[in-house]
Amino acid sequence: MLVCNAVSDADDLGPVRVTVLWLGTVLALAGGHAIARSEAIAAIVPSLVPILVVLAWTAGALAAVATIRRVPPALHGGPRPATVLALVALAFARGLGAGPVAGVPVGSGAVDWPARAGDHGRVLHFEVRDASWSGARCSVLASPQGSDRTAWLELPSDRCPLSRGDGIVVPARSLRPSAGPTWPGAADPRQQASSRGASWVLTAERAWPSARGDGSWRASWSRHVAAARARWWLDSRGDDGRALVVSSLFGVRAALSPPRRRALAIAGLGHLVAVSGMQVTLVAWVAFRMALRASAVFVPAPGLAAALALVPVAAYVALVGAEAPAVRSALLVVALSLSSATLRPSHGVTVLAWSAAAMLAWRPAWAFDVGFQLSFVAMAALLRAPAGLAMQSWRVAWAIAPVVALHFGETGAWAVVTNLAAVPVFTLALTPAGLFAVLTEPWLGDLAWVPAGWAAALVLDIAAIGAALPRVSLAALAWVAAASLSLRAWPRLAASPRWQRWAPTPIVATAVLTAWCWSLWRPRPPLPEAPYFAFGPRRNPAVLARAGEGAACLREPTGDPTTWPSLLDALAIDRIVALGPSAEPLPPHVVALRDELAATSPPRWTGSDAAAQCDWPSRARAEAAIAACRRRHAGPSFAAFDHHAVHCWDGERWLAPLRLQ
Repeated sequence: MLVCNAVSDADDLGPVRVTVLWLGTVLALAGGHAIARSEAIAAIVPSLVPILVVLAWTAGALAAVATIRRVPPALHGGPRPATVLALVALAFARGLGAGPVAGVPVGSGAVDWPARAGDHGRVLHFEVRDASWSGARCSVLASPQGSDRTAWLELPSDRCPLSRGDGIVVPARSLRPSAGPTWPGAADPRQQASSRGASWVLTAERAWPSARGDGSWRASWSRHVAAARARWWLDSRGDDGRALVVSSLFGVRAALSPPRRRALAIAGLGHLVAVSGMQVTLVAWVAFRMALRASAVFVPAPGLAAALALVPVAAYVALVGAEAPAVRSALLVVALSLSSATLRPSHGVTVLAWSAAAMLAWRPAWAFDVGFQLSFVAMAALLRAPAGLAMQSWRVAWAIAPVVALHFGETGAWAVVTNLAAVPVFTLALTPAGLFAVLTEPWLGDLAWVPAGWAAALVLDIAAIGAALPRVSLAALAWVAAASLSLRAWPRLAASPRWQRWAPTPIVATAVLTAWCWSLWRPRPPLPEAPYFAFGPRRNPAVLARAGEGAACLREPTGDPTTWPSLLDALAIDRIVALGPSAEPLPPHVVALRDELAATSPPRWTGSDAAAQCDWPSRARAEAAIAACRRRHAGPSFAAFDHHAVHCWDGERWLAPLRLQ
């Protein structure tokens, strides 16, 4: 009733006021969920979140009753205040109430997962909820027996494929819950899990199948999807071109190697890796054209064709795992189909705001998902006004810059050039060739993938060239945004059509400046006063040794080179002045790390500093620090230590120090 009242006033309000109404609902959903996720607020008053939920639901219910009682007559000039209050209050309550459901540790700081004292020697039973994702680990959504909540379960790779309804037995001894980022500055795996509808992230070293799913159509569909994902991942191993196809078109993220994904992101082509609205829109357009030709024989109306096109769109969204960008695009397709069927025009920005509110009402955790943010910001830029490919690429590059910088530490400054070259190849060659390969593979075999591989190789070459260009820092972009805001005070320049077309809008410029300020002053966990950091394998771990203000020496680096810039930022280290081992030739992973640190803006590696004084700890001391943290909590360990004590990183905080023996 509330939604119908708000939409029915559209003719009186105009699209702008309706858009503002839905944007207010989006902000209420996101704000409520942010409060529920905040441990600082919950620590002040442990029962604050439940109290706010009750108050918000009460206010929303009273406002809804007032709205329903005053249906006639319609008030011109805007929605009723009671309608606005009801939508905002109910949205705020929904965001608040979804915090504990998503496994957010409110107040206690402990990880809430389905283990009890005494479970250590038992086995736990899980039921699979959706088709699994193959990769180095077999990832699947599953519910523990006796719980209505869902876990994102990481299993050994040989357990895939798994489909809906399958049973899994996991020894409680080998099950490890994730408490947050593995090291300072790393991505939080719980965020990705919550965006998929899971309450926990659990890793199991051993697992066995216990039951087979039923014969329902949902289980059969899930079984076929899981088998297809496993086959695509296995067949793409060692072939970067084919890996890009299955990663971008079918959501198999594990197919593409991390260095390739990083190169695409730096070049401004990261949106091609994840299944986004572009792919869903192409599927919808092809399905609509085919349905229009087929239905024209019986009913010469576009409404029926639009309705028929929704079936393959829904199947495709389910195939790629219902990621936030794909769901957003599917909702826009539904809105356009309804507009076509009812012969009523639709306002793009209003539909975008409504779809954002609908998605967050279903899953508020999407508000903190980078895919959701990039998708909606980019679509808002595209809906601003019709323009050519160059102008659209320019607008999208500016619009997504603050989001990309906050999540990845890069701005994608060369996105305009790379998108002008790569998007036509992706749209006109890679996508149709990839769909053709999937449909004809049963008859043509690997030969069906050759055209798609050629197109993918060209996209990867464009990404490699873009990633090799000098990078632009967020600070430089902020200076450009500040200059554009200042120049708007010049009336003659502000009235110029070229300026209005190419200059970043005040909203985008303000967002870039806000992102830059946030990157400078955002709260970080307090660092322990320790001169050394150790992480990695227990034997011969990587060691960071401080060497003056903002400088450090690094010995035996390990891990993906692309993860190091965010780690150094979290540790307040601006530059590496010595990089070991000193033996020549350097191992390939050390060379890759050196190149990555030299390419950042500003560069964190400018060559070995001969005057640097590196006070290295002994290997035995570093290994003892890692061993002490491993005894304190299971899984990978990150330690800050001196000659007497060690601080262990646990998820989002440093634990109290332990004395080293």
